[in-house]
Amino acid sequence: MPVGGKLVLKGGLKVTSTGVTKKKKKRKEEELTEEKKKQREEERKTQGGISVMSNKSYEEEFSLEMSKAKEGKAKAAPWSSGYKKAPEILHGYDKKVKGKTAEERLDMRSGSLIVWTSKAAMPLIVICGHPCSGKTTVAKRIAEACLLKGSEVIHVDEESLHLLRDASYKDVPSEKNTRGLLRSVVDRNLNKSRVVIFDSLNNIKGYRYELYCIAKAAATRYCMVHVDTPAETCEEWNETRVGSDVGVHDKYSVEIFDDLAGRFERPDARNRWDAPLFTVSPTRGEDHVEEQVAAVAATATETSSAAALAAAVAAGASAGAPTGKDLKSNLATATNNLSATNLLHEIDKATQSVLDKITEAQAAAGSGPPGYIHFNNDKIKNDLGGDGSRSEFEIRPLHVPRQIPLPELRRHKRMFLKLTTNNIFNRVKDVHIAKKMFVDYLRDQIEASG
Repeated sequence: MPVGGKLVLKGGLKVTSTGVTKKKKKRKEEELTEEKKKQREEERKTQGGISVMSNKSYEEEFSLEMSKAKEGKAKAAPWSSGYKKAPEILHGYDKKVKGKTAEERLDMRSGSLIVWTSKAAMPLIVICGHPCSGKTTVAKRIAEACLLKGSEVIHVDEESLHLLRDASYKDVPSEKNTRGLLRSVVDRNLNKSRVVIFDSLNNIKGYRYELYCIAKAAATRYCMVHVDTPAETCEEWNETRVGSDVGVHDKYSVEIFDDLAGRFERPDARNRWDAPLFTVSPTRGEDHVEEQVAAVAATATETSSAAALAAAVAAGASAGAPTGKDLKSNLATATNNLSATNLLHEIDKATQSVLDKITEAQAAAGSGPPGYIHFNNDKIKNDLGGDGSRSEFEIRPLHVPRQIPLPELRRHKRMFLKLTTNNIFNRVKDVHIAKKMFVDYLRDQIEASG
């Protein structure tokens, strides 16, 4: 009924000339004094733009919610009403977060204020430059800096493979074999637990791209170190070497030195296979070399944020180049695991055993439907430990509501083998999984046909 010229409705709503408002919202705004507004503004500044409703700090709230998430007791949205800003604003995340687990959302929420301390993937450090430019000296100093940070280091060069540098690049076949051998050693040793320093000429752009693809396939970091020494200085240093019988200090002949120096292609930070790029100039002094070595070691061993900061302050780091990021493999660089030579034959036998089981059940049922057909899972369970519990390899009983002709079963088998074996990227790698998938495939086909 009208009260004082206003119409009061059920639920605390009132209709005025300006529209509908909520009493509770208006009362809450009136109770917020100027003093509380200032206090909330100070809290927001001290907490880095986050307004915490409770008396606990942001770090305390995060630690509490993380412990709840690990126990499975976290809220559906940990930030909920306790934080003024949405998670998209807190850490610059401009997408929805639906489908994330509580622990993943907590990691996202902490991204802006709390430094992630887990170790990143160890990188491939490629060193390039003119012959006799001081690459090995720089490589050893980088290795020492990485060892001081607790990382395992592998140093790959011609000396480690007992190759004489002058003989390794005397002609095209020798150079091709040398590069292939070095590349295979790098590929074999590269993983996420060690730093691999590839100390060689690496003077060809296409060869450096191959190394980049190797790092990408291994999903590790990658950086390029250019030892920038003038060709005249390199020639002088080459002349000071005493001969080809002392391993790493072997001397290049004049013809081979001129050929290798003339074919050197300088790295360009605009190319993804040359970034991040660090330039070390031994002729600029000890302080410069030490600074660049520290920056490379930081990129190799520290977290992504710390590596990016180290690369930014380094004088030789390329401007705007990505630093400290782990490469991600894709279909072009992914390496497929080798399968057994008789895998296709074993898959064919597994699918045929399913058809034989169905045929036996139909023969036992006479003219009626065979009903549920149970498959023997003893071998599968024994392979998994024999505890008898359900697993991803256990085959559920197949319900066959009618007599299925043998030609129809064989047609389903041919289609299944075509789907699972023709495409190398989708090829089934395990016989037990193939058997389970075939039963599921038959279940779908039978249900679709009615």
